[in-house]
Amino acid sequence: MKKSVLFVIVLALFLFPVIAAQVNDTQINSGFACLNNKVGDCTALSINEQIFTSLANGKCTSLIAGSSNNGCWPSGSCDVKTTAQAVLALHNSGLSTSASESWLASKQITTPDINWYMQINTNTNSSCSVSYSGGSYPVGINADKTLNSNGAGSCLTLSPNNNWLSISSTCYGTQFTISCNQPFAITNLYQRQNFPTIYVSSSSSSASSGVKVTDSVNSSCFGSGSTCDYEATLWAALALDSLGRNIDSFLPYLTAEASDTLNQQFLPYSFLYSLTSSSDYLNTLLSQQKTVDTNNYWDQGSSSGPYYDTALALLSIQSQNPPGKSNALDWLMSTQDSDGCWNSGNILDTAFVLYSISGSTVQHTSSADCISAGDYCLSGVNCKQAGGTNLGYTCSNSLNVCCSKNIVVPSCSSQSGQICVSGQTCQGTPTSSNDATSGQTCCIGTCITPVLTASNCELASGLCQSSCNNGQQQTSDACALASEVCCKSQQGSSTLWIWILAVLIVLTLIGIVSRKKLGVLWFRVKSKFKKGGSRPQPSGYPRPPFPPRPPMTFQRRPMPQQPQRQKPSEINDVLKKLKEIGK
Repeated sequence: MKKSVLFVIVLALFLFPVIAAQVNDTQINSGFACLNNKVGDCTALSINEQIFTSLANGKCTSLIAGSSNNGCWPSGSCDVKTTAQAVLALHNSGLSTSASESWLASKQITTPDINWYMQINTNTNSSCSVSYSGGSYPVGINADKTLNSNGAGSCLTLSPNNNWLSISSTCYGTQFTISCNQPFAITNLYQRQNFPTIYVSSSSSSASSGVKVTDSVNSSCFGSGSTCDYEATLWAALALDSLGRNIDSFLPYLTAEASDTLNQQFLPYSFLYSLTSSSDYLNTLLSQQKTVDTNNYWDQGSSSGPYYDTALALLSIQSQNPPGKSNALDWLMSTQDSDGCWNSGNILDTAFVLYSISGSTVQHTSSADCISAGDYCLSGVNCKQAGGTNLGYTCSNSLNVCCSKNIVVPSCSSQSGQICVSGQTCQGTPTSSNDATSGQTCCIGTCITPVLTASNCELASGLCQSSCNNGQQQTSDACALASEVCCKSQQGSSTLWIWILAVLIVLTLIGIVSRKKLGVLWFRVKSKFKKGGSRPQPSGYPRPPFPPRPPMTFQRRPMPQQPQRQKPSEINDVLKKLKEIGK
């Protein structure tokens, strides 16, 4: 009997992973079945529900294509975000998106609040020349790396610290030609206006003395008039990158604005990780996962809700398994409705969750599988950095392109960077390298050891966070980072109860110490302070007096007599007799 029980337990342990996997597959299949039942023929769905349903199972795609208003959506009131999402759905189903790409290009504008700089580096003093628009201007490099120039035309001026050349926003896209009499390197830097952080562009070039190098900067976003729309730019960049289009001009704006408090609700680091595969963006994304009563999910406080935000976060790590992903999947599986849908049958949330955790069920019979063909599924940005071309084959993650080359992580020194050790921070752009060990970061910029000083918020017993959580209130105390706000716990009511409890304890102690005096005072109050009323009177029915008792007599108990001690001479006599007897 014991052997059979042990066998059943061992068999259960071996089969548990298989059973668990079948349960997950069953739940996913149940989710697709519920989605199919709810969407019907798609005619009753909104354009957003149609788009995410199309991404999940390919349905509604024909309706999306038919409702196009010259390549944009929704018909009659087109916007960039909806159009970009429709482009993802159409591309996922293998349909043409050329008209939509043209419409998106018409909504591209120059970013108004990003400052660009050109950095020229040489090892020694040198003389350089910068040419553009038919003019040539001399620029000197000093031993301390600062620049000197009497003027470099209308496009270039010395930055306030003389370390770089500031590029006028009217000259974005202008081609500059640089040459020096010493080996040199050109790096482009950018900065959000009125913010201290300096970012280093991924593009850089170097050359020997006398060799000419061309350089230009582009900084774009999507919006209307002169106003950028951050969320729209995130989705548009993601859609264009999935088509293999060049999105380099959008990355500076998306990177510099990602830490803005208002932009945190859009979960920008999920998009940035999808576009660049930078581990720093992944780590930031994972750190934003919330844990509430052992439940793990993403919720940035927007109107979209936790199901949408969790699906958006999982979309960027669809083909990977970083820490925290399994916990989020467990939460989704545990909160699935009994009919298979999520969020009380919400069609958009259900479709987005299914698309993010299992991919699309759309079959592309006319296109070869990228991995089976021996090629590499990468983001469009990474494929360009690897020097590969988009082969057009199918990837399991529809956001990736099939690239002819795999990206190779270079060393930090080859990227003109330096490795920051534990305790240092990167003043510049952190990037991946193959020679940075655990706890180290390759920095394209300068490694600094921060001086830890408490902010006004911390001095006021507050916490600096990107946003305040439930049970916290935002205060006006300043944080060290401009992108963070000061949050304090709402403890007004609990503090009041603490004071009330303390007062009750004090009163109780006073009552214990002075209970006799209080008893006398109480009886005097009851007797209305009459004479003779201070002594408490017996309560209840009167009792008859007890009869007198005879006086009690006590007899003294005789003390026990102590045994008399023998004298030493008598003891000696006894011992002497005992010796004689023993002979």
